[in-house]
Amino acid sequence: MTATVQRESKSPSRRALLVGALGGIGAWAASAVGRASPVQADDGDPVLLAMTNTATNGTLVHNQVNNAIVFKGLSDGSGTGIVGESDGGTGVWGLSASASAVRGSSGSSFGVFGHSDNSTGTGGQTASTAVGAKGVHGVVLSTSPGSLSAGVRGENKGTTGAGIGVYGSQAGSGWGVFGTTPAGFGVNGTSSSGTGVRGSSSSGTGLYGVSSNGFALQTDGRLKVSTSGVTTIAAGSTGKTVNPGVNVTNGSFVLLTPKANIGSRALWFTTNPSADTFRIRMSSSRSSNTKIAWLLLG
Repeated sequence: MTATVQRESKSPSRRALLVGALGGIGAWAASAVGRASPVQADDGDPVLLAMTNTATNGTLVHNQVNNAIVFKGLSDGSGTGIVGESDGGTGVWGLSASASAVRGSSGSSFGVFGHSDNSTGTGGQTASTAVGAKGVHGVVLSTSPGSLSAGVRGENKGTTGAGIGVYGSQAGSGWGVFGTTPAGFGVNGTSSSGTGVRGSSSSGTGLYGVSSNGFALQTDGRLKVSTSGVTTIAAGSTGKTVNPGVNVTNGSFVLLTPKANIGSRALWFTTNPSADTFRIRMSSSRSSNTKIAWLLLG
């Protein structure tokens, strides 16, 4: 009888199994890296650094223990610390019950900077009815500020057109723009060729100046008033009616200066509020035309 010889089967060693397993994991990891998506976290997952994290719900980080900063973004270079972006809503929104909702601080540039391609760069709003409430409030803290230091400054870079550096509007009976300072200018407007400061009102006061001990209005240069002009009393006439183009009341008065020697003749005016006119009167006529300069006030 011929004996059948069976070959002994050898099982792989533990080291061989371990090497094979590590090789398989390495190959899987390499393939995973090759097909990895940049979006790594989803709802309920940890937030991963240097990755885009997506979610369908908001994320809240709540510090309930102390006054430490809840969330901080820091860049050692010239990058942005924190960016907020929205397609249709608010990019960054700050809320506070009693302190500043949003605060910016800078050592050498803007504390808070706003930019818009088609609308307002920075907007301020308040719903308070308290005295002194402001939509935008700017303060210079230095006790000896430079000549161009300003709590709020508006600048228009346009070289043509009728742009405005600072624009204030008031729907009620208050001030469109209000500025205070203990020593300098409460409101200072400059323009190389346009209007430095302009105030307008449909029924109230366009520009209002108050001073207890100084000048409510002071000009360094000629004064131009739209309610002034020169009219002519014709030869042989003793009067001329003038329509100044503004509202004339019983309280209005007119300063008159003849531009010729009228001798001992008297010169005065009367108003007609119903017609919004006034009439310049002379006690007797002259044989030649008499030019009269006038200024309507009140």
